[in-house]
Amino acid sequence: MKLHAKIRCCHGNTKHKVGELQADGTIITEDMPVATLVEIVDEGSGVYLYRYDVDGNCVGDTWHLTIDEAKSQAGFEYGIADGDWEAI
Repeated sequence: MKLHAKIRCCHGNTKHKVGELQADGTIITEDMPVATLVEIVDEGSGVYLYRYDVDGNCVGDTWHLTIDEAKSQAGFEYGIADGDWEAI
C-alpha cells in the first residue's frame, strides 16, 4: 500500500538532520532539505514515511510499526489530516 499527501505547513515540532562521520570521529550535520510531499509505504516488515522535496528527491524517511503511526507522525510534523492522504 502507498499513500501520499502534500505538505501545507511545517509545525517545527521536529528537526531532521543529515550527518557525516569524519575520520577523527566528529560528526558534521546540516539541515535536511525542505519536504513538500510525504509518502507512506507499507513494506511488510514496517511502514516508511518518506519525505520528498519540490524536485521529487527523497530527503529523508522514518520507520514506523503501522500506517496509523506514520500518519500520526506526518500530522505531528506537517499538520496532515487523515483526509489529506490519497492512495497511489
